[in-house]
Amino acid sequence: MKKSILPIICIVFSLLIFSCGKPTPVSRQEIAFGTVCSITLYEKNAEKVLEQCFLRLQELDDIFNVNEEESDINLINKMAGLAPATVSKEAIFVLKQAKEFAKLTNGNFDPTIGPLVKVWNINGKNPKVPNQSKIDKARALVNFENLILNENTNTAYIEKDMSLDVGGIAKGFAADEMVKILSENDITYGIINLGGNIFAYGTKNTEKKGESWNIGIKNPINPEFGSAFSVKVKNKTVVTSGNYERFFEENGVRYHHIIDVKDGYPCQNGIVSFTIIGDSSLMADALSTSCFILGKEKGIELLESLGIQGFCVTSDKKVYATKDLEANLVILDDSFSF
Repeated sequence: MKKSILPIICIVFSLLIFSCGKPTPVSRQEIAFGTVCSITLYEKNAEKVLEQCFLRLQELDDIFNVNEEESDINLINKMAGLAPATVSKEAIFVLKQAKEFAKLTNGNFDPTIGPLVKVWNINGKNPKVPNQSKIDKARALVNFENLILNENTNTAYIEKDMSLDVGGIAKGFAADEMVKILSENDITYGIINLGGNIFAYGTKNTEKKGESWNIGIKNPINPEFGSAFSVKVKNKTVVTSGNYERFFEENGVRYHHIIDVKDGYPCQNGIVSFTIIGDSSLMADALSTSCFILGKEKGIELLESLGIQGFCVTSDKKVYATKDLEANLVILDDSFSF
């Protein structure tokens, strides 16, 4: 059995940013949501804004981190089958959005996936393939329809033995909250990177005004090789879900963290990564997971129906993109092809 040896600082994206103007960028990074989060601003006297951003980021981590004993998500899980839990308005908002994406994707995205996440223990010290009976028992508890929200009282309720896990959407919400802070403080441009959830805020302030950011996307087959693709974006988020991020191997099979609730196993459909480019990082976060599970045809079809750009990479190094993205998507590694 072999666990992923990628260090936590090795993120989904590498940034191909070339800035030749002034002022000197100001950066800060901290651990939040179990990963390295960094923000770089290209403004004078940006330290106060960075402080505001990271204080807010810690607040959100305290709300959504399932590994934090006193988080709102854990409070709901502890109260499962007993009574509705009173939580923050942020928790209610994200859970409401999660239910909407669950409906949109016919349950392929489901915030009540907690029992399956626990059974597989991908992030644990010694993960192994659970027996079928445990998988079946956990899968029977996954049903977003049984998550009851009350926006008037800020309460959430799930049935006995159910549990929530919002790892597929919470970082996206946090990135959107960072964007809100930058906008409120009249920041012109910068890069938000929450463990691979990228938001390229504004446009690059170079001699060519309004120039796009050039965002590199990691090679999903050989992540240690760096970027295999790049996209040009202006004021957009870029989020990727991949089977190389968190996984273990057993008997020559890779078991990764993207679990298909339909059978209870890590998704094995030939997709190795799915990238979403959009205006909302919350939406891109949820869709990158959902589309990965849906597969190349249904995933691309869903994105095009929503008017959102994205592309996926299959294990045979083929690239499938929405029609409006191909012109802006550059393949840097010629072993991949459209």
